[in-house]
Amino acid sequence: VSTQSTGKQWYQRRVRAGEEPEKKRPALAEEEEEEEDSSSDQDVQSDDSDSVEYSLGNSGALVARRRRAPTRKPVDEKEARVPLQHGWQRQIRVRECAGGALRGRVTYISPCQQILRTRGDIRQYIKDNEVSTVHEGQFTFSNGSPVGVYLIKDKDTNKYEKIQADVRALSVGGPPEKKAMSRKLLLFQKKNLQMEMERKEKEAEMERERQEAEKRRREEEERRLEEEKRIQEEEMEVERKKREAELERERREKEAQLEKERQEEEARLEMERLEKLAKLEKERQEEEARLEKERKEREAKLEKERKEREAETERARKEKEAALERERIEKEQQIKKP
Repeated sequence: VSTQSTGKQWYQRRVRAGEEPEKKRPALAEEEEEEEDSSSDQDVQSDDSDSVEYSLGNSGALVARRRRAPTRKPVDEKEARVPLQHGWQRQIRVRECAGGALRGRVTYISPCQQILRTRGDIRQYIKDNEVSTVHEGQFTFSNGSPVGVYLIKDKDTNKYEKIQADVRALSVGGPPEKKAMSRKLLLFQKKNLQMEMERKEKEAEMERERQEAEKRRREEEERRLEEEKRIQEEEMEVERKKREAELERERREKEAQLEKERQEEEARLEMERLEKLAKLEKERQEEEARLEKERKEREAKLEKERKEREAETERARKEKEAALERERIEKEQQIKKP
């Protein structure tokens, strides 16, 4: 019966964690309360890769004992607050606060409201969702890290409620267990506050030293930059003068080349003009000769036609005169007849 009860509790814990086991594993020897009490102030790795040892119990049943992974290096509080800046929530479900040490269960709530209870869940979530804003080393499951929200279970409602570690939480009414837990949590956070103040003082001192060193470094850097600027300006001035001399030389060479090209162009144009004038003069003379020849031919033709007309007129006149003479002779002969 004890073995079946332990196996059932293990199955229920897996279901609450959001993991549906394919089949029942052998019962674990430790009870749920013993497993929760094993949480300490150190950041302990808690994921599905923890090894499990199997052995025979007193009743002859196969008993599995989970062996936790080795401890990790504590996460700095500044690093632990990074996930909270990207929409994550960290909850510490407080069970007791004895000897200045908190005992409870740490859970993370992702931006999509998924509950993650182990480092293995964190690693799998980051891998599946390709999260780049945070990494696994910024998550801690240590009870001693004062990051996130503290929750305590109300015995009347059997629900977890948020508690405040300040003077107002000690003055309000409520169950004695809650007031006592708030008082212990106040002492615990006062201790953390003192440690935080000391840490901040050290950080402020280191920041002042860093700022002084940075100031000295900036002054040296400014002097070095000023010297480099002066040397660079001198080099730029020398380079500018060289460039101006080179440009002046190139300008003069270009002007001489342009003048030479201009003179050559003028000579070429003058030669072309003379050749064109000679060609036009030759064409004009040829045209005048052609016109003179045509005029003479036209005059010769007109003269020939005039002479032909005159000859024709003379021949017609002579024929007319001959005809008149014949008529006169005929008339005279007619007159002489009786």
